[in-house]
Amino acid sequence: MLRSNNIRNGRLSLDNPSYTDEQNYRVRVRRAVPSEGDIVITREAPMGELCMVPPRLKCCLGQRMVLLRPDRARVVPKFLLYALQSGLVQSLIQSHEGTGSTVSNLRIPALEGLTIPLVPKEQQEEVASLLGVLDDRIDNLRLSNEAMEAIARAIFKSWFVDFDPVRAKVEGREPEGMDADTAALFPESFQDSRGYMVPSGWKVVSIREIATLDKGLSYKGDFLGESGLPMINLGCFLGGGGFDLQKLKFYSGDFKPRHIVKGGGLVIANTDITQKRKVIGSPAIVPPSDSNEYLFTHHTFALRPTLELDGITRYLYFWLLQPSFRERAVGFATGTTVLALPRDAVLEHEVVLPEASVLNAFTDLVVSIAERVNNTSHQLSVLADLRDTLLPRLISGKLRVPEAEKLVEAVL
Repeated sequence: MLRSNNIRNGRLSLDNPSYTDEQNYRVRVRRAVPSEGDIVITREAPMGELCMVPPRLKCCLGQRMVLLRPDRARVVPKFLLYALQSGLVQSLIQSHEGTGSTVSNLRIPALEGLTIPLVPKEQQEEVASLLGVLDDRIDNLRLSNEAMEAIARAIFKSWFVDFDPVRAKVEGREPEGMDADTAALFPESFQDSRGYMVPSGWKVVSIREIATLDKGLSYKGDFLGESGLPMINLGCFLGGGGFDLQKLKFYSGDFKPRHIVKGGGLVIANTDITQKRKVIGSPAIVPPSDSNEYLFTHHTFALRPTLELDGITRYLYFWLLQPSFRERAVGFATGTTVLALPRDAVLEHEVVLPEASVLNAFTDLVVSIAERVNNTSHQLSVLADLRDTLLPRLISGKLRVPEAEKLVEAVL
């Protein structure tokens, strides 16, 4: 069953799938069975997100979702997908902000009334193909980042959750996957710390003992625009550690110093507008930028270590990705429509604090991975900006495909 959390940036993601039984499926597809090339659009929470149904996917739609079936005699499905993502059409969709009693709702008559730029079909094919090349490259870069981040998470889990190097030493084996100098940093026994068995010399601490937590700015919509400081908001959190630079907003209103976080800082989503609880409690490392300063909204916490240890920020980031914290965040999340995460749910969470030498060794490993991820993220951002720049001009016919191809070739 496709839900709003499965759709982002024009793509369908089944990383967190939902299912239903055969009887409910038949009820949901009685008007139309979703087929390859159909377009799904979200009506609320969030409003106006789109994706295309891929080949060979048996699915139905959840609540707040609408199926659009392109008239292929008039429009190429992928062109329609891009047209609906264009700034012109999205501004029409977002003009319905605030139309619902609790959340914004894109009503069916308003959806049917959207005006779509339409060029000849041959040109539609060319536009869809060119924009598809950019999207495919963006997807490949994103997958590359996910693979690199998975390596870092696997190392963290092995060293600091499962204690594999220490267990190997206790059993008289050499720790796997590391050189002798790194292996020598790990102790050869365990000790008790607050009821947990941890490597000797390590200890269990609450996050409150080693960090502070600031809540972000309660901003005024009048000061949102194209200028000002970039502002991290709930839309930037992809869940699972992901961060979407394309969702940054810009704010020119007043703020306090505590509402600023620098590149490399650690932020946590403290709100979720859905009951799926995918975003709430999600951490993210703020990517570096030219200004290297970001505002963050009241839907976000900034976690600031008070312990002077190299790599402690990224170390805490990996702890907040662990299932133990995810379960805690979900358990503490309260609210009937909008979920909220209390400060104590974060500050009272306990983590294992290793000796500085081990933390330094881990930092050396993951910093190189992080640099590669940041470089890839920059490439991804450049391509996404190019796509978003070309999209409205191509859709409207103001830019011809051969001219756009030269711009794409120059960037690629």
